[in-house]
Amino acid sequence: LQFSKVIHCNNTINSDNSNNRTINSSNTTIGSKHITIDSNHTTTDSNHTTIDSNHTTTDSKHITIDSNHTTIDSKHTTIDSNHTTTDSKHITIDSNHTTIDSKHTTIDSNHTTTGSNYITIDSKHTTIDSNHTTTGSNYITIDSNHTTIDSKHTTINA
Repeated sequence: LQFSKVIHCNNTINSDNSNNRTINSSNTTIGSKHITIDSNHTTTDSNHTTIDSNHTTTDSKHITIDSNHTTIDSKHTTIDSNHTTTDSKHITIDSNHTTIDSKHTTIDSNHTTTGSNYITIDSKHTTIDSNHTTTGSNYITIDSNHTTIDSKHTTINA
């Protein structure tokens, strides 16, 4: 006398113990706080989702790329606690300083450094150092009484 039994299987696995539970083929709880959504997404708790080995969302708008980089949104990425890129060429150093490129840094709305010693005050004025300020393309103010017009001319008490 022989008995035969047909076992029907589908993609749902209901293995369960105190720490691990497979919900279905796409969703797996590893523990009480970890849920694998698919091969690339894992929630570590209600606020954290690992997208892949290098990317983790900390909320709906923040994605940690690595230990030093976190995107705030599509245009903002914090490099570290003091630096935030606002696009591919702009880095905010602090609330008053933003680098535009490797040579230009805005100090505030009216001041921009164009090099290590040059600060653009406005479209016509640039300080060369602590004692010298250009007032135009050919004019350099030496002090309150002296302004060079060109290499050969200097006004005294202008």
